[in-house]
Amino acid sequence: HMFDSFEGLSTPSEQDGSHWSEGDLTCGLELVKQNLQEFSATEYYPGWIPARFDDVADCRFSFVHIDVDLYEPTRDSIAFFYPRMNPGGILLCDDYAIGSCPGATRAADELLSDKPEKMMRLSGGAGFFIKGMSVADTNRLHAKLSGKPKASTRRDQAA
Repeated sequence: HMFDSFEGLSTPSEQDGSHWSEGDLTCGLELVKQNLQEFSATEYYPGWIPARFDDVADCRFSFVHIDVDLYEPTRDSIAFFYPRMNPGGILLCDDYAIGSCPGATRAADELLSDKPEKMMRLSGGAGFFIKGMSVADTNRLHAKLSGKPKASTRRDQAA
């Protein structure tokens, strides 16, 4: 499922800073379809976020990739997809820790403020969370998957 205006960015709000302007990052639907033609399971939903989300309101999601740069569409996207995510599902926000996208960071942090999950920063500026996992659980999983030894605590050293 791919949601996009295919008309560039909407009007930035005051939370977005001054880097972006309305219409920036325009890429037409036909060019996107041409570039993704090898992927047969792609559905396109042209329109503004969140107007087209009702088309998938009854779906569950295991992976959500949000790359909308601005506060309002980031907020609306996380608010819509969070309750529809499967436990263990991953939400990736491409713009989470990018200096030119302060609104995306703010929206994610605000929406997760009362949730057990928090965004984990990735190199390159993206961030993610795993549905149903606290930050501590996510850190333990990362250490296990990366093969890094668990950091010892003072209690471990005394034993």
